Amino acid sequence: MKKTKKIIGLGLSMAVLVTSMGFAFAADNQTQTADTSKPESRKLTQFKGWGEGKNVNLLSELVAAGTITADQQKAIQEALKSQRGTDKTTKDLLDSLVTAGTITQAQEDAVIKAYDDAKAKMEAEMQKRLEEMAAKKGNKAGNRIDVLSDLVKAGTITADQQKAVQEALKSQRGTDKTTKDLLDSLVTAGTITQAQEDAVIKAYDDAKAKMEAEMQKRLEEMAAKKGITVDELKAQMEKEKGDKAQIFNKRGVGNKAGNRSNVLSDLVKAGTITADQQKAVQEALRSQKGTDKTTKDLLDSLVTAGTITQAQEDAVIKAYDDAKAKIEAETQKRLEEMAAKKGTTVDELKAQMEKLRVYRTDK
Repeated sequence: MKKTKKIIGLGLSMAVLVTSMGFAFAADNQTQTADTSKPESRKLTQFKGWGEGKNVNLLSELVAAGTITADQQKAIQEALKSQRGTDKTTKDLLDSLVTAGTITQAQEDAVIKAYDDAKAKMEAEMQKRLEEMAAKKGNKAGNRIDVLSDLVKAGTITADQQKAVQEALKSQRGTDKTTKDLLDSLVTAGTITQAQEDAVIKAYDDAKAKMEAEMQKRLEEMAAKKGITVDELKAQMEKEKGDKAQIFNKRGVGNKAGNRSNVLSDLVKAGTITADQQKAVQEALRSQKGTDKTTKDLLDSLVTAGTITQAQEDAVIKAYDDAKAKIEAETQKRLEEMAAKKGTTVDELKAQMEKLRVYRTDK
C-alpha cells in the first residue's frame, strides 16, 4: 500500500512555508530583511510582530525594561551585523560579548529568550490569521481536515489513540516504513485494533482523494475561464514558476543559505565587475521575461558587445548557480523539518503547496 500519511492541518503550515521560502533569480534585488529563521542562526536586531501589525524591536524593549542598556543594545546590534556570510551563530556572537564583559550571561539569556518568545507569538498569530482566512474561503474537499480529530469525534478512535498514531507517524521520516507498517506496529502492541487501523487508512485515502478531486476541479474551472485545456494551464503555471525563478529574491523573502544575497552587488564589491557592468547585466536580464532567451543568451550578447568579458560572464553565472544551490539546500531542509513536524513526507507537503498555489491563482 502506498504511503498515505497524515494530512492534518498541512495547508496552513504550507502557506507559511511558501511565503518564507520563495526564491528566484535576477540581478535586481535590492531589499534585505532581518533573519528570523532557526534559533541557532537568527539575527535579533529587528523582529516583525504580527499580532497588531507592529514592528517589535526586541532590543529596544529590553532597554525599556531595564534589562540591557542603550550602549549594550548598540553593541549587540553591531555584533549581529557581522553574522552575515559567516558560520557563527547568534549565541556565538553574544558569547563573545559576554567574554568581553560587554553584557552578562543573564543578559545574553534574556536576549535569546525575548527572541524565542516573540517568534512563538508571531507564529501563533500567523496561524490564527491563516485559519481565519481559510474559514472565510470555506473548507472544501478535505482542505484543512484534521483526519484523526474527525475520527475521534466520530468515536472511531480515542484521543489517546490519536496521539499514539501521530507519534508513530512522526517516526516515519528517513525510513522505508509505510504508514501501514507503523499502524501495524500499534495493532501488534494493542494500542489500536485492526478495524481502527483500517479506518485511519481509509480516512486518509478519502481525504486525499477529495483534495485531488478539488484541485482538478479548480484547474478545470481556471482552464475554462482562460479558454484553454487543463494540460495547457499546467504548462502555463509551470512556466510562471520558472519565470519567478529568474528573479533572485527581489522582495527579500527568506533569509538563510545565501538567500537575500545581491549576487551582482557582491561581485562588484569583490571587484569582479564594475557598477556600470552590474547595471548593464540587470537591464539585460530584465528583458528576459516573455522570451525564450536564457540568462546565458543575454550575457553572451553583453560579451559580444564588449560590455563584459567572457570571464565576467562565467563569474556571474557561477555566482547565480552557487546562490541557487544554497537556497535549494535550505528549502529542502525546511521542507524536511516541516514534514517531520507534521508526520508526512516532503512530496506530500509539495503537493499541498501546489494546491494552495492553485487556490491563490484562482482568487
